[in-house]
Amino acid sequence: MLSFSVYPSLLLYSFLIATSFPVGAIVANDIDPTALNAKRFLAASVIFLVILVATKQFRKPSIGLLMYAALLGSVMAFFFSLMFVALKSASALSTGAIFTLTPLLALIAGYFINRVTATWRQIIFLLIAAAGAICIVFKGDFYELLALRLGRGELIFLIGTLVFSLYSPLTKRFYDGTPFILLTFWVLVSAFVFTAVYSLTQATFPAVQDVPLRTWTAVLYLAAFPTAVTFFINTRSSTKLSPFKVASFVYLVPACVALIELVVYRHLPSLAVSIGILVTAFATLFLQFDYKKAK
Repeated sequence: MLSFSVYPSLLLYSFLIATSFPVGAIVANDIDPTALNAKRFLAASVIFLVILVATKQFRKPSIGLLMYAALLGSVMAFFFSLMFVALKSASALSTGAIFTLTPLLALIAGYFINRVTATWRQIIFLLIAAAGAICIVFKGDFYELLALRLGRGELIFLIGTLVFSLYSPLTKRFYDGTPFILLTFWVLVSAFVFTAVYSLTQATFPAVQDVPLRTWTAVLYLAAFPTAVTFFINTRSSTKLSPFKVASFVYLVPACVALIELVVYRHLPSLAVSIGILVTAFATLFLQFDYKKAK
């Protein structure tokens, strides 16, 4: 049986991803989102570089490590780039619903890449967790769910979600024992390079003095926690757990967002949302411990 230390870190992973939504909303109109995305990857890379140098763990990468990091970095860069393109025309509700497909897609990708299998009970609980997450995303309004239409933005985000689901399986498939902190650094660098290239074709970068202080504060936070820390947790966990188990923690993100709104804004969730939170939490946690007959 695997060490339980992986699971607290994945709970933190879900929470940190959730915090990126309210933080991003505060500065959404301060700077083009693609420029913000490139800056967060750059800042996260610098943070990890400082840690590596301070702890004397930095070393010249091999060609194999650079290729591995470039593969993972391109996946993340591609996903975030398509996400921002999609959000120009797709709603947050529809993209949130599509994103709940990630664990099932990771399960499929994990089978073809690593021959990782799941039990029927795990598949059933994946579907239950997805239903709970969708209930939270649509706040229990099934008319909104039924009105969901796949437009151009939704189709673009669906492609991005398909690509994102490859991250954990690819990490597990090609991991060669490189220290996680070093691997995470080079993945972040690769993600910055790919994202910056895309950003330069899409965004107008403002002068440093024209960027509000709160935006720089948000960039540093997003770089240090929802980016750097979650990259590290995802990379480390993907080598220890089945890809779909790691991906299943995205189901807890809507629940964490609801929790943040309760604590910060005193917004009480509706009964339907509360039920969705309980169902999602139970199903996601069950998936982690129902490991029999699964590789």
